[in-house]
Amino acid sequence: RYTLTHKWNINAGPVVQYAGETGAQLDDSLMYGGIITAVYRINTEFSIGFGAGVFSRFHETKIFPSLIVYWKITDRLRLGNGSTLGLLGPASLELSYKFADHWEAAIGGGYRSSRFRLDQNGPTRGGIGENRSWPVYARITGKLGSVIHIDLYGGADFSGEMKLQDANGNDIRSLDYNTAPILGLNIRASF
Repeated sequence: RYTLTHKWNINAGPVVQYAGETGAQLDDSLMYGGIITAVYRINTEFSIGFGAGVFSRFHETKIFPSLIVYWKITDRLRLGNGSTLGLLGPASLELSYKFADHWEAAIGGGYRSSRFRLDQNGPTRGGIGENRSWPVYARITGKLGSVIHIDLYGGADFSGEMKLQDANGNDIRSLDYNTAPILGLNIRASF
């Protein structure tokens, strides 16, 4: 994290991910990349910025642009990016409302693309699977005691596509799928 001025911040960092089903080779299932963002803080209640993530994901390099927003509309209503541990991570955008001291509700959405290496001994030996969709969700968050937070998510994946490639990244098949329900639960402890 680098502070250019009291208004501008630059954030950057590397990313290493493992994404493979059981039986996938470890070295073939690693993805590498980095993220960089620039955020302009207008005041304590509004910041906006842009960023990009660049990832090498099994025979392809992808750039994912992102919008960074923090807008405290009122003491209870906020528009901003989702939690890093949330259903879509910080690439989502959500509108949240604090309806009680320890309770918050939100609606949000975004784009999701995930690639993963397939089993070395499966029908598509060492192939690549990819899932793309546009999830929309509702979230309710409660704070239990002084350290436990619980997030419950429910929603749907729209415009879903599942893609299958061979081990070298050549397309085998692509299927669109119907809207699918999604559920999520996070339990976090802050000490």
